[in-house]
Amino acid sequence: MSTETGLLPRRSAVEEPERETRVVELDTAEAAELCGILASETATEILAELSEEPTVASDVAERVGTSLQNAHHHLGRLREADLVRVVDTWYSSRGSEMKVYAPVNERVVLAASGSDADPSPEETEVPVAAR
Repeated sequence: MSTETGLLPRRSAVEEPERETRVVELDTAEAAELCGILASETATEILAELSEEPTVASDVAERVGTSLQNAHHHLGRLREADLVRVVDTWYSSRGSEMKVYAPVNERVVLAASGSDADPSPEETEVPVAAR
């Protein structure tokens, strides 16, 4: 969706870089960090919303039913863990810059044993009852 006001485009189409699968071994500090961040229901909801469509903090806050301050907190933690990145800048109706966020990876897989190979589709699918 593209909305033009004056000289600044408010919302332009976002071109996301290609996203790949990220495999993380369970017995690593990286896995512990990811699990700690994703233990928050709000953080996982934000990541899921951004997987549907990249957007700005105010929109994602509204979609997951949290405050803008809380959304910024979780977006910061998700960025630190390299789960979310800034992919564009939009402008508010007042001309303020707003960062557009999107997930870094298509999927994140926690693996019990290390493997440099991408997991097969069967290994990445989680049964609906387990979600």
